[in-house]
Amino acid sequence: HSSRWRISFFLKLQCLRRSPSQKQMIGHGFNIALHPRLIEHAIRNDICLEVCPLSNFILAYTLDLRWHPVRYLISQGLQISISSDDPGFFNYAGVTLDFAYACIAWELSISDLKQLSLNGIRFSTLTEELRDLHFQKFHNDWNEFIKVFIKD
Repeated sequence: HSSRWRISFFLKLQCLRRSPSQKQMIGHGFNIALHPRLIEHAIRNDICLEVCPLSNFILAYTLDLRWHPVRYLISQGLQISISSDDPGFFNYAGVTLDFAYACIAWELSISDLKQLSLNGIRFSTLTEELRDLHFQKFHNDWNEFIKVFIKD
């Protein structure tokens, strides 16, 4: 959770020190929305921004999730993934609650939810082999989930 006075330096370092072969992700880059050049750089270089909606709300980075800058960042084309932050401290597990609140507050479509989920796998630190297994499992589970909605 970078404060405003450190955000520019922090994000620049994270954007610039990664090698092109690495999956690139910026964790807790909440204030990247204040830096248009960094947004452009992240989009151009396929860098993903990891966001933790409930943590941002609980820690008062945003007083209302509907005003969270991520909706704007998605509309600009920035890759986003949703994560939980210190779920043990906040007394919940997984990312379901983060996704539920984000879905409602940010008016996410089913396509948005799928992309956010896929980004979580794509930009993870898993080995390529494990990443492929998780993609396969996700697609199988996603197809089963969608079948529920398209039954006659």
